[in-house]
Amino acid sequence: MKLLIITQKVDKNDQLLGFFIDWIISFAQKFDKITVLCLEKGEFILPENVKVISLGKDKKLPKLFWIFNFYKYIYTLKGDYDTVFVHMNPRYVVYGGWFWRLMNKKVSLWYAHGHVSLTLKCATFLTDIVFTSTPEGFRLKSEKKIVTGQGIDINFFKPNHQSLIPNHQLRIVSVGRISPSKDYETLIRAIKLIGNKNILVEIAGEPAVKNDSEYFSELKIKIEKENLTGVINFIGLVTNRELPRFLQSGDVFVNMSHTGSLDKAILEAMACGLPVLTCNEALKGVLGSYASELMYPKEDEGKLAEGLRRLIMMSTEEREKLGLALREIVVKEHNLESLIDKISRSLGVTTGNKDFGDIYNRRVRQDEGQYEQQRWFKNPIARAGYDMTAWTIGHHLIERGLKFKNCLEVGPGPGTWTKILLKNNPEADYELVDISSEMLNLAKQNIGEIPNVKYILNDFMEFNSDKKYDLFFSSRAIEYFKDKEGTIKKVYDLIKPGGVGLIITKTPHYFKARIRGRKISDIHSGQIGPSDMRKIIIGSGFRDVEIYPATTTFPLLRSSFLNKLIFYISRSLRLNPVSESFSESYIIKFTK
Repeated sequence: MKLLIITQKVDKNDQLLGFFIDWIISFAQKFDKITVLCLEKGEFILPENVKVISLGKDKKLPKLFWIFNFYKYIYTLKGDYDTVFVHMNPRYVVYGGWFWRLMNKKVSLWYAHGHVSLTLKCATFLTDIVFTSTPEGFRLKSEKKIVTGQGIDINFFKPNHQSLIPNHQLRIVSVGRISPSKDYETLIRAIKLIGNKNILVEIAGEPAVKNDSEYFSELKIKIEKENLTGVINFIGLVTNRELPRFLQSGDVFVNMSHTGSLDKAILEAMACGLPVLTCNEALKGVLGSYASELMYPKEDEGKLAEGLRRLIMMSTEEREKLGLALREIVVKEHNLESLIDKISRSLGVTTGNKDFGDIYNRRVRQDEGQYEQQRWFKNPIARAGYDMTAWTIGHHLIERGLKFKNCLEVGPGPGTWTKILLKNNPEADYELVDISSEMLNLAKQNIGEIPNVKYILNDFMEFNSDKKYDLFFSSRAIEYFKDKEGTIKKVYDLIKPGGVGLIITKTPHYFKARIRGRKISDIHSGQIGPSDMRKIIIGSGFRDVEIYPATTTFPLLRSSFLNKLIFYISRSLRLNPVSESFSESYIIKFTK
């Protein structure tokens, strides 16, 4: 599976976004190929299956060029990604969401901030999934929201108590952009109240915009006015690579942020084994039973000072014990591996062929053994689909004089079409490969235990045989294989020279479905169009590729008569743009 990531910056040295390098590396272990579009790129080392493209901010290009490049790349690279992950920038979902919907790309947004804007509302409408770290990180009511926790590299951010400076001075540390939303004034007032000169406060971070710089100047004036120069120190930028060492040097971490979303820096401090004090309401659910002693009301320097005094009075061993308990929270609920796994699963990357076997096992049990009846004979529309498919198989396999001594059928289900093959060529040998044990049991019931039919429970991609087959047949199964090219190449290896393949598969009409407001389920998101299927088959070495309608539907009206009428008109003609628009499924015939 191939992923497109949209993010602001790819640079391991960036103060705020350096961590995202680790996210990309983790995604690279889950996806076959990753393309990253970013506003600017800096220094990084990434796996070979990752390609990073800058939109031009680092080249000092005007903003208009960024947008132009964005549209250029999402269009020209559309074959290089199946799904999209936009990180903390909902405007790019607004820019590209309509196009991705037309292209049937699954779109997801990571958003973890308390602010709700019109842009976010529009992005939520266009996206399929919104990932967030806590409920407070995404405050719109939406069924698309998935709370995943944060993603902290717990092997990188870890305790190192030996790094502590051996003196009796308590070191209070904080990390974050120098900005009014971080409320450093409350910390200054709290330290003044404590009045303990045996305290050292170190704040890592820099201003990002002009207003932040003005705020920074005001803070330094206040520190000097309160005679706290040398007690409270701004140490400037600390890169993501250097951050663990800085956190490990502290005894306590403080966070006064008013953003209302889960601040990643707090979790990084917890992962390093530091007790934390915060007013951020998003931490209440994270801290659990520790919230009452580690949280204080916003802008309340008295309560913050009280919390600091309590931690000062603890012994080193007591603070370490508390810090390790907080680290355990991060390990269990906010570690990077777990986060990327949750996101990847939601995007469909881990839905392998075996998962489809489980899905159909449940389906057969729900239908109480009546799957074939429910699928093909429950109403006139379904019966028409059966009649059209049966004619298609009979015409292209039998009436056209195709001879075969053995046949490999993949995904026979309950044996619906195997019975037609057997009826017309009862002397041939058949091997039926299906990943669903319940389906194979139905096939055995419908066909029986006869010497020339062998039932094989296996994932086709793991199936091996010393035989070569005259005929490969599969109906409505190829759409469940993620690796279409690998699947067809395996078919090529299993067919004899001069052997024939017949595949029936659903025609994707994702655009029509989206226009009608129908959501495409993950299980049906792997359908492949006839032109793309032709390219894969020819690219695998097959020849004489022909494509025809297998079943048709009349638009808008649900009518079995009209469905069959359209089929009668088009069934013997090769599939074309007009008949493809009516085609519910198509058959593709090819020769080795």
